[in-house]
Parts: sequence; structure tokens; C-alpha cells
Amino acid sequence: MKKFLLCLIIIVIATLKVNSQINQTAQKQLYLENYINAKQLLLSSVSNSTAKAEDLCALGKIYLRFNQLDSAKYFYDMAIKLNPNTAVAYPGLAKISILSNDLKNAEIYLSNIYKIDKNKTASLYIDAAEAYFLPKRKYFPEVMKYLDKAVSIDKSNADIFIAKGDYYLSCDSAGKATNEYERALIFDANNIKAATRIGNIFTLSKNFIEAQKAYLKALQIDSLYAPALRQLSDLYYSKGLYPNALLLYRNLMIVSEYDFNQQLRFATLLFQNKAYDEAIVECDKALGKDSASIIAKRIKSYTLFELKKYADGLALIQGVINRPDTENIILRDYEYYGKLLSQNDKDSLAIIYFFKVVETDTSQKELYEPIAKSFDKLKKYESAVKYYEKLIESKATPTATDYFMLARSCYNQGNLLSGTPDTVLRLSFYTKADTTLGIVISKSPQSYLGYFWRARVNSLLDPETSLGLAKPYYEMADSLMATNTVKYKKEIMESCQYLGYYYYLKAEKDKEDPKLAKEDFEISKKYWNRILELDPENAKAKEALKGIK
Repeated sequence: MKKFLLCLIIIVIATLKVNSQINQTAQKQLYLENYINAKQLLLSSVSNSTAKAEDLCALGKIYLRFNQLDSAKYFYDMAIKLNPNTAVAYPGLAKISILSNDLKNAEIYLSNIYKIDKNKTASLYIDAAEAYFLPKRKYFPEVMKYLDKAVSIDKSNADIFIAKGDYYLSCDSAGKATNEYERALIFDANNIKAATRIGNIFTLSKNFIEAQKAYLKALQIDSLYAPALRQLSDLYYSKGLYPNALLLYRNLMIVSEYDFNQQLRFATLLFQNKAYDEAIVECDKALGKDSASIIAKRIKSYTLFELKKYADGLALIQGVINRPDTENIILRDYEYYGKLLSQNDKDSLAIIYFFKVVETDTSQKELYEPIAKSFDKLKKYESAVKYYEKLIESKATPTATDYFMLARSCYNQGNLLSGTPDTVLRLSFYTKADTTLGIVISKSPQSYLGYFWRARVNSLLDPETSLGLAKPYYEMADSLMATNTVKYKKEIMESCQYLGYYYYLKAEKDKEDPKLAKEDFEISKKYWNRILELDPENAKAKEALKGIK
């Protein structure tokens, strides 16, 4: 029996010790503003009936933080019911009253602190002062009354100066706030809240280096401190450092309350980092909570475009564009709407929305490319030429592809003018195409494309093949394509057809020199036979070979 009682006592002591450790950990997490961890630990204490009044107040504080006033009041009331002398409940109840504009009842709640607090606890008066911290409401006398009381109890308490700083910052007095946060660091050099708050002020003043330094200091103290993770992630995001921002936000999602706005920011970061499948999952979660969310629809429609799910993306983004409250539409919505319209072969409409962007923001020069491509698809090649030229002018280092697209549009516009009386204009487009393809070749000499298309252009500049202008370009293109006859079958056959015909004409001209003419005919036959190797039933090649015999 004695052994049984001894074991029972040991179990009870061990249980109390574990529960005490859980409660201490929860309070620490609450102080560090890691609310999700604190909430889980505290709710586990409530469920197994080991929660103390202080734990119930901590839950009240968490629910109050997320503006869930009914839940907050429920836990504060539970704490007082469990222990009527729980002074820590009264600042929370006072704040709920102040939020309801019931200042009289708030003061009644706070008066209980003086009655109950026999030990003169500074933190109670800090909480009392914070009850009056409300946006756009300046309760300066009330705040200072309670903070001065806290100072009288413990003048070296860093949290007092943090509270003062928070109040000044809420009143748009960043200079005074900084002074208070720095005073807090004098009393506690490793105060994570003060370091983070200073980072916030540097962020407001757009001092990236000092803000980053302050946040990193905070994270050295605790790498999972939610406010520092959030603020540094946002800072990196504002500077376009998306991988850094996402890395921090992933950690934040582990320790912080998974609220709706946080979910939207996470989805945005996933999109910016090209983690498109994950972004879709997060957007769907958000739309499950709010099916009308314009931000969730926006991010998902952009992501669907990147995943090449153009029909789905267009259907979704129309819910953004066609809203009556157009003030919520941003320029990027018009950009992606234009891109999705174009991919769904609605290029006339796509161009209208691209123009909405570039006319509003002239720096959006990268949209000259999709504008030009849409004009190309509509066979409005002269307009395509104009926007490819604007694209090239806007770039410090245009690519070979930029010049190639310009040249091809010039070529197509020349062809469009074929059969019209405007021969000079037609030739001007072919000449521009020829010159531009020369740039393509210089930028990408190992690609067949520049040579092949320059050959096409020159064959039109020399329609009778009397000068052989296309010959060197078809020969060079042919040599570059020879290693992959399957992939380039059509292009090789075109090259061989031109070269076979060229050497046939040359042989005819060289008839006065039978030896030279025979060599020309042999070269011509070689090209026509190569066509037959690729296409044994090719009628043109067969007919040409009959003529040579």
C-alpha cells in the first residue's frame, strides 16, 4: 500500500511538473507573439483541466489579438470564475469595453487591479496601458497614468519602454518611439521585441540596410519570432528578393496564426517564386474561405497562365476584370488579362488591354513584345514591326530572338504587299528584313535560323535567281541543319530545292564550257537526290532530275 501511494505521489508530482513546463512554454510563446503555438499549448491545458487562471487569461489575450471578442471575454470570465483575484484578466476585459466605446466600464475593470495586486506587479499596469492602444484614438493621459505606475514599481523593466514606444508609434511619433525602444535595449540588450520594433521604424523610413540589420538581430535571439519573420519577409518582398522572402514566410507559417491575409501573402510569394502548383493549392484554400476574394482570384488566374491553363485562367480573371468596383483592379490584372486573351486567340481584345497598361505606365515596355505578337497573329505585320522596333529600342541588350521576330514581321509584311503596285514599299520591308537578319546571324552564328530566313528574304530580292543572292545563306543553313535531318526535314528540302535549281541555272549559263556545266549539273543532281532521300516521292525532285539527264 505504501509503495502504491508513493508511486501515486510521484506520478502526481511528475504530472504537475509537466503541466507547469507546458504553461511556462505557452507563456513564453505568447510573449514572443508566436500565437499559434501558445494557443495549442493552452487549449491542451484547458482540455485536460490543468489550466490555471493565468492560462485562461493568456487564451483571452490571444483571441483579443485576433479581434474575436466573444471568445476572449469567455476565457477572461472563466479565469475570474476560477480565481476572483486574477488581476491579469481585467486589462483584457477593459480593452473589450474600450473597443465597445464603454470607457466607464473599462475603468471599473481596471480599478480592480489596484484592489487585487498586492505584490505591485509592473506587467499588470503595462497591460492596463495597452488596453487604451487603439488606432486613431489617443488616450494619452490614461496610457501614461498606467505606464508611470509601472515605472514606479520597476523602473528597469524593458517592457515599459516598449509599451511607450508602441503608443508613440500609434500616434505617428516615430522619433519618440525609437527613443523608447532604444531605452528598452539599454535595460535588456537581447530584447527581441525592441529590436524588431526598431526594424519596423527603419522600414517606415525606407532604410533597408538598418531595417534588415535590426530584424536579423531579433532572429539571432529567436529564429522563429513571428513578427521579425513577417517583417523581414515583407522587407525582402518589397525589394524583389522573393526567394529570401519565401524562405522566411515558410517558417512564419509554422509558428504563426494561419489567417486569411497571411494565406494570401503566402500564395503571392509562391507565385513570385514560380512554385505554381503550391500557389494554386493556397489560392484554393483561400477561395474556400472567401469565394469572392479578388486577391485569391488574381493570384490563381496569373498562376494558371504560367501553367499554360489558358482557358481556366481566362474564365477566372474575368471575375476580376468585370467587377463593378474597378478601383480594386490593378494594371497587372490588365496585363494578364491581355496575355490570357491572346492565348485564347482573342488578340484584338488583348491589344486593347495591353494598351491600357502601357498608356497608363510608360515604363511597362516589356509589353511591346506581346503587343507585337498579337499584331503578328492578326496579320497586321506593319504594326507588329513598329512594336518589335520599340521593344528593341527599350532594351539595353536586345536578343537575337528580338531581332529575328522583327525580321520575320518585315518579311511577312513584304509578302502581304506582293501583287500590289507599291513595289518600293514591299522591297523596303524585304531590305529591312535582310539587314535585321544580319544582326541575328552576328548574335547567334551557330543557329540555322538567321541564315535560313535571310536566304528566304534574298530569294525574294532575287526572284529569278539570276544573282544567286540566297545561295550562301541556304548553304550555311544547310550545313548547320545536316546533323538532324528528321527535325529539319522541311527546311533542308527547301534549301536543297533552291540550291539544286541555282546550280541547274548555272549549268545552263555555263554550256559554253562543257566541263564546268557538267560539274554544275552534278552538284544540282546531288541536291535533288538529297530531297529524294528525305522524300522519295517528291515530284519536283523527280522532274528536275529528268531534265538534267
